[in-house]
Amino acid sequence: GEAYGARTGFLAIWLQWIESTIWYPTVLTFGAVSIAFIGMNDTHDALLASNKVFTLCMVLAIYWIATLIALKGLGWVGKISKWGGMIGTIIPAGLLIVLGVIYISTGGHNHIVLASSIFLFYAGMEMMGIHVMDVKNPSRNYPKAIIIGSLVTVLIFILGTFSLGLIIPAKDISLTQSLLVGFDNYFHYLHISWAGPI
Repeated sequence: GEAYGARTGFLAIWLQWIESTIWYPTVLTFGAVSIAFIGMNDTHDALLASNKVFTLCMVLAIYWIATLIALKGLGWVGKISKWGGMIGTIIPAGLLIVLGVIYISTGGHNHIVLASSIFLFYAGMEMMGIHVMDVKNPSRNYPKAIIIGSLVTVLIFILGTFSLGLIIPAKDISLTQSLLVGFDNYFHYLHISWAGPI
């Protein structure tokens, strides 16, 4: 608003709000399904993941925990975001890509299909402009951070999607469960099924 006027500022914050309104239920549902698959019994886990009451309770619990963390201040949010991004995105994506390379190099059957429905799992490159003044030398470092973050996100999108497409047949691709099924299939292929719940 200060840079481009009140109307443009209103549009920017409204777009941020509507994006969050759509994004939060989607990502929190994925989180609930992920939590359901922590158990050791695949049949029970799949049944729990498809239970709407369980999903609703988990979505609300995760949402309110995130809200309480946000009320602690931006310092807490920054720490959780940093570690959450590393543990929840970068490490799993790297592992998924390595597993895909091992799978293909050891003669695994290629199920590759352009699976745009699994791109969403890695969505999340977001650098809000309201934090630009918290960056040292923002005119140089903020655009640099956006470019680096965008390139890393695109790489994760492409390589992660291909890694999932290698191991999951097209008919079995699911928006909410493919990432978990992909890891389980890779671990089963490598005879380390015990690693799935981890």
